[in-house]
Amino acid sequence: MLSIGAVNRTSQRVKVTRCKSDRCLYVRLEQDGRGNFSFPIIAIYVDDFILTLNSSNLLELMKQELMVNYNMTDLGDLSWCLGIQVTEGDDAVLLYQSAYVTRLVEILGMHDCKAIKTLTAVNFKKELHVAGNLLNDTEWHIYQSLITSLMWK
Repeated sequence: MLSIGAVNRTSQRVKVTRCKSDRCLYVRLEQDGRGNFSFPIIAIYVDDFILTLNSSNLLELMKQELMVNYNMTDLGDLSWCLGIQVTEGDDAVLLYQSAYVTRLVEILGMHDCKAIKTLTAVNFKKELHVAGNLLNDTEWHIYQSLITSLMWK
């Protein structure tokens, strides 16, 4: 398990700053002599470091600094994180949640359902005071499970 104190000391050596909005993210913005920007990001999840930046030289330097301070292994390019598949496109990082959604559908017992296209009505207005039938306890539990899973705690 990583101690936050040790991570903060290492972050000072690699010159990244801890985000105020997400305490597991460390970032730095720097510009080289030619006016090119690099924006290294280090994300920490439990005992994993995820590094992303647009400079392979800086990436190697940061990995070396982290390896000096932590017993770690370079697992290569990120392909899965928290149930999300990660791939690199020509000019973008692509995130796929199909495995997560498939697992969610199986948990909710909906794996045998038939997929259909959902059409959206134009200029449709639902009356707020019109209510349908209330959910029974089983339906309510399924609904709560679905919403909780979508919120991804």
